[in-house]
Amino acid sequence: MGVEITPILRLENLSAQVQSTELIRNVNLDISAGEIVALIGPNGAGKSSLLRAAVGDLDSFEGRVLFADRDRTLYKPRELARHLAYLPQNSELSFAFESREVVLMGRIPHSCGARKDLQIADEALAMVDMSHHAHRLYTHLSGGERQRVQLARVLAQVWRGQDATPRLLLLDEPCASLDVAHTQALMDGLRSLVSEGLAVVMVLHDFTLAARHATRVAAIHNGEIAAIGTAEQVITPRTIKTLFGVDASIVAHPKSGKTVVLVDD
Repeated sequence: MGVEITPILRLENLSAQVQSTELIRNVNLDISAGEIVALIGPNGAGKSSLLRAAVGDLDSFEGRVLFADRDRTLYKPRELARHLAYLPQNSELSFAFESREVVLMGRIPHSCGARKDLQIADEALAMVDMSHHAHRLYTHLSGGERQRVQLARVLAQVWRGQDATPRLLLLDEPCASLDVAHTQALMDGLRSLVSEGLAVVMVLHDFTLAARHATRVAAIHNGEIAAIGTAEQVITPRTIKTLFGVDASIVAHPKSGKTVVLVDD
């Protein structure tokens, strides 16, 4: 018999609503170390709500959220922050901090010393190609540059296994403001961290990007997981038609063989 691996994150019959609007319904999902799980689906399907419920950002929900086989509500905020980082769609900051100072906020839950924190912040900035803007004021950056700084902040929070294990990173549309080159750099960096035991759950609208980098893909529809599995199992013409009401063709990338989605005319 194989050894059962305890998932980093387990959602059990998770449901949430705001007033009379149901956001997610009876979601069951396990996330393990060393994987990237991409959430796909139309606007309003419940992808962001699922992440918010997982981190406790929704006041009213039913079901259980287990982190490392322990109910999330039993963790003190600082303790959980050593293991779990979350980047929502919009992260506003109006104070005139330098980019490096913003990234260092991700190191607040840890106690490994200022020198090591600075090193990690600089490494995270390098991963998102923002080293040359380390001392620029955050409020003077473009939208895409601010997004990269915020990404560096949450990356720095879960950068090292020496700080805390397990480690989980939740990202809501992290590539929305990034160009092709910086999107590729981010995904390559995430894969490097995942190879060291990090787990990532991310909302993506780019099916081809999800197929290329995700270990598993979960299709969210009307607040429920409509399908979950490999990209080849989930990203199909039928699923795309169900989720978005459009016809699409699936082809293999000529070099990698990974799934490429082409919307039909």
